[in-house]
Amino acid sequence: MPVFSASSQSTRFGEHVARFKCSIVFVDDDPSLVRLAQGLLSQDYDFRPCATAEEAQLLLARQEADIVISDQQLPGLQGIPFLEWVQQHRPRAV
Repeated sequence: MPVFSASSQSTRFGEHVARFKCSIVFVDDDPSLVRLAQGLLSQDYDFRPCATAEEAQLLLARQEADIVISDQQLPGLQGIPFLEWVQQHRPRAV
């Protein structure tokens, strides 16, 4: 679900257009990789980091996401089974 900012921009015709950011759920247990991805993506995307697939499942059970990026080797639930869960529970996410 897109996150709409409180601010809006005027077009040259005087219309107001809400600005929004696509949301990315980024699942990785490597803090340095999470920081790197956050630095690259958080300005343009609603960046939601999770350290485990289970943490991401809890987040996705409460909130929609546009994009899900996952490491394959995670503690607990691994990446492929997690992405299969995402496909079943959040089919609109890429």
